[in-house]
Amino acid sequence: MIRARASASHPRTIALRIVVLAIGWWVLAEGRPGVVFGVFLVLLALLASLAVPPAPAPPSWHLRGLLRFAYVFVTGSVRGGFDVARRALAPRLAIDPDVMAYRTRLPEGAARQLLLGASSLMPGTLPIGGEGRVLELHVIAAREGLAGEIADLETAVAAATGARLEEEPRA
Repeated sequence: MIRARASASHPRTIALRIVVLAIGWWVLAEGRPGVVFGVFLVLLALLASLAVPPAPAPPSWHLRGLLRFAYVFVTGSVRGGFDVARRALAPRLAIDPDVMAYRTRLPEGAARQLLLGASSLMPGTLPIGGEGRVLELHVIAAREGLAGEIADLETAVAAATGARLEEEPRA
């Protein structure tokens, strides 16, 4: 069973932070006296640490999903690599750069960041931005099936991270 993290404002958490910050000050001051300034800095650092929101929970990884993600990623990379090599070695370059908009169904957070990272490693695609749920990808050539490949990668990311894909809005 995984226990929930202690609240940042819990007395024990505050006491632990004070002790750690005080030890940090003592080390930085090389043991020299400077109690008033040290207390001031420790309290200032404590307030700053309480003002920072807690980090989001990391995704819960699923072995079967990770294996599926690895399969989709490796096969897509190999297929894309051959496609890029074929285009580069062709007597007439079959390169038609384009920007593709892809609407993701992944929630904001680690799963979406993994999708961005994985799509950047797929040959011929590079995420260049986006707003909200719409991701913009620079592609070496617009081709049929690319959106489906990104959707497969998105589904594999969701399976690997345990993220729930949200319903697509109906037109």
